[in-house]
Amino acid sequence: MELVGLRLGMESEPRIPFAQRNHLRRMALRVFGDPHHFADVPQRLGVVIQHAGCSRRYAEIRFRNKIGSSIREFIVHNRIKHVRRLLSESNLSIREIAEQCGFMRESHLAVLFKKSTGLTMRDYRSRYRATPDE
Repeated sequence: MELVGLRLGMESEPRIPFAQRNHLRRMALRVFGDPHHFADVPQRLGVVIQHAGCSRRYAEIRFRNKIGSSIREFIVHNRIKHVRRLLSESNLSIREIAEQCGFMRESHLAVLFKKSTGLTMRDYRSRYRATPDE
């Protein structure tokens, strides 16, 4: 199984058609974006890179070329997306959300969340919390 096209050698490649880029994004989401496994990403990332048969740096370059962002940016983006969903759909505490989404410290999550959305998590939750139908 070739993951995100990382197994290719050093040869240059032609530009990737839009449909293929979308397919690669979906593959990457399956590998890196499963919200139930965010805490395991560093280990799984190592497995993916090992399977790709290349250095970590080369895998990062290939990922950026195929997906349009670094592996880290992709993972953080998907973690923040999951945080937004949990804030709007659950009553979990910020600490529980941070743990569930693989953040070691709430403060780190708070900085990344504010940078990503422009809102604090409390403001986001109060603005976008799903309200039951009356």
